[in-house]
Amino acid sequence: MTFLVVPRILCDMSVLSKPVPSQSEWLAVIKQGGNAPEHLRSDPAIVLAAVTQFGGALEYAHESLKSDPAFVLAAVTQNSQALRWARESLKLDHAIVLAAVTQYGGALWCAHESLKS
Repeated sequence: MTFLVVPRILCDMSVLSKPVPSQSEWLAVIKQGGNAPEHLRSDPAIVLAAVTQFGGALEYAHESLKSDPAFVLAAVTQNSQALRWARESLKLDHAIVLAAVTQYGGALWCAHESLKS
């Protein structure tokens, strides 16, 4: 006779009755200053809502979005210091660096070295 051992968590059917938050519910959480779970950090709508509210949220975005000019521009427009979390190639982008430096001149230290001279 063979027995199958099932972890107790799999027997707890109440877990299945808990609703999974939708994207719109997560957007509401983000707009109120909450944090998105790891698996949503590559969701463009969630990340855009986050960086528009708090530019520093770019630090936690998926790497692909840190390379996207639209997301980085939205982040540095909200908080110039978000430039530090952008991919190196975007630290060379004149429009992005100008948006950051216009808001706060000290953001220049985050720009690519070739733009500092």
